[in-house]
Amino acid sequence: MNKKKLILTKQSISRLLSAKRIAGHLAVAVVLVGSLVACDDWGQKDPPAGGQIYPRLSAISAMPFNEELDAESFSLWGTPLVQEDDTLGNVLALNGGKLAVANELEHAESGVGITMWAKEIDVDAKSLLFAFANNSDLGSEYVGVNAAGQLVVDGAVIADAQGVDTLLISGKWRYIAADISATGYKLYSDGNLVYESTQDLTDVLNEMVAAAYFYIGAGNTTEYLVDNVTIYRNTMTSKEIARPAVKIKKDDGGNTPKVPVYFNDFEKGAGDATIFGNGAIENKGGVWGSVFSNALNGMRANYLVLPEDVLTHSAESKALTIGVWVNRGNETESSHYMWSPLFTAYGSQQSNDNTWPMLACQYRGVLQVNCTTWSDYVDAENVDGVNHVYHDATDWIADGEWHYYTATFTETTANVYFDGNLVNSWVLDGERSAAGLFSNGFDLKWICLGGNQAWNWGDPDPGFWFDDIAIYNEELTAEDINAIITRKMTPNPQSEAVYFNDFENGVGDATIFGNGAIEDKGGVWGSVFSNALNGMRANYLVLPEDVFTHSAESKAVTIGVWVNRGNETESSHYMWSPLFTAYGSQQSKDNTWPMLACQYRGVLQVNCTTWSDYVDAENVDGANHVYHDATDWIADGEWHYYTATFTETTAKVYFDGKLVNSWVLDGERSAAGLFSNGSDLKWICLGGNQAWNWGDPDPGFWFDDIAIWNKELSEETINEIISLKK
Repeated sequence: MNKKKLILTKQSISRLLSAKRIAGHLAVAVVLVGSLVACDDWGQKDPPAGGQIYPRLSAISAMPFNEELDAESFSLWGTPLVQEDDTLGNVLALNGGKLAVANELEHAESGVGITMWAKEIDVDAKSLLFAFANNSDLGSEYVGVNAAGQLVVDGAVIADAQGVDTLLISGKWRYIAADISATGYKLYSDGNLVYESTQDLTDVLNEMVAAAYFYIGAGNTTEYLVDNVTIYRNTMTSKEIARPAVKIKKDDGGNTPKVPVYFNDFEKGAGDATIFGNGAIENKGGVWGSVFSNALNGMRANYLVLPEDVLTHSAESKALTIGVWVNRGNETESSHYMWSPLFTAYGSQQSNDNTWPMLACQYRGVLQVNCTTWSDYVDAENVDGVNHVYHDATDWIADGEWHYYTATFTETTANVYFDGNLVNSWVLDGERSAAGLFSNGFDLKWICLGGNQAWNWGDPDPGFWFDDIAIYNEELTAEDINAIITRKMTPNPQSEAVYFNDFENGVGDATIFGNGAIEDKGGVWGSVFSNALNGMRANYLVLPEDVFTHSAESKAVTIGVWVNRGNETESSHYMWSPLFTAYGSQQSKDNTWPMLACQYRGVLQVNCTTWSDYVDAENVDGANHVYHDATDWIADGEWHYYTATFTETTAKVYFDGKLVNSWVLDGERSAAGLFSNGSDLKWICLGGNQAWNWGDPDPGFWFDDIAIWNKELSEETINEIISLKK
């Protein structure tokens, strides 16, 4: 994003401000999170203590959203809620709603600052991120900033933030800081100034101070996540504006996973990167899936260009790690690529003289930095007294297998790892430094994976394959790197499924019957199947007809799928609905035989040459445990993992890896036909098409990672699948 500057007059702004503001307010007690000042009523403020001295800068309100929302702390509209996020822990999810707290500013001599973490789910650029207002339901009179970064007064834009078209990014956290002073408006993203206007905002500042409420969200259809919202009295310093170091939540093993500031696994094509010249996204199968395959024989002609802000996140941390999986792919001769670069970055696209600013990670294991400060990481700076160079006869990727490359940088050190093993390490001598790589990382805008050699050296862009390019704003350790490698190479039980669909390539080999859509829900979920509401045998996903043909020998089957109630809001609406069904053909009302039904509430039916309704008497507890309505297991709006396992004489249902129902058939009943005649089940439905002639709706749920195995998964394996996703 380019920094833009705008100059407006006081007169042009004053006309936008109302002469009067509504003074009536709802009487609601307020106690803010932390140690905020308590007021008797909404809209009232405690008078300042006599003779107090105001600090130049102070945090007036801090909202970390660590706990559930309550009416004593917040006034809520719609369905905002606190939910868990993989990166920041508990955060506020604005699901088309809004939230208000009492405005405690009281006064602001030089300005007002707002900082917040924000991540887009589905955002209209004109939707308000925050606002100050007098009306108890926001109304039309307010001062706020929208998702496009514009400063808005009473619905009119007074600072247009021209050029700031990517303030929020789907699935990615951004740290936003807005500084509104009497002399202008400044907007920062991840610590970088992206917009500045010079204008008289005295009246606007006064309106903000006088407002009774501070709002987060606008109560429309916009969906986004926010966290750690802080209001500052007076002008912020660089400390408040800088992107904080993120404290990532720990996993069940107590380890803190490393979260990159940029990541691309190419499962959605090139994504936010751009293929320059020739090259393609190709599927290599297995754990690799889609990868970037670079073309052969180019010179500064073929590579992948990453977003220009990739190297802007280390100004505070003063550390950087670049990691990527590499396979020599289209290359066959080590001598052809022995001098080629793996990763380079420059100030702009250049044709033959990539000199400054510059970062180059050479395939052979050496580095160069030239970005206000510089180092060629020479022999004398290597801790071994000499650089170890890996190319030609010592080619580290000559075997044609996948290998993990890592380069780490601090101001005075650098390391290169191959497959988690340290191969070069440098300590700079004081005259050389990589400090400019952090202070001026924003100068590096043309960021290249797989080519575009530095200087005027005549080295080809290598025809390698690349996967999982990741940038971190910290220095990863050997332990961290090996954890990444282990996670990638550890077999996922889903890879053994006879059928699997994660919807990352759209509907894939399935078919949407009726209404429904593939939608991007961000984070680890990505693309999911979102079923439509209010159908009856009308809306669901049809899987390939051979899904149940793989268990004739194994005589076992497992069905697993992630479920979120998604478009549903009332448990009573879907309390009898099916999750998964299968029949001999598409039928309109009498789905009886052959038939398999997995009901959302945790019970099962099979009727396929042999049959069982899995009744109370067959349950090992003597009664079926039914989960619906008051015991709805997906009522919280979070993602949950459903699993059903079948053998000839047993069946089990798990919610989130916990056994909730288990049956042993009595001999008169059997599921043997599910395996001997699984080929009869050709109309296989996810998300609806209820059995018999029961009048139950197709649920408007979201589904992800539907998988079928021709074996009975254990509870341990089910929980392993869950841990890999969450």
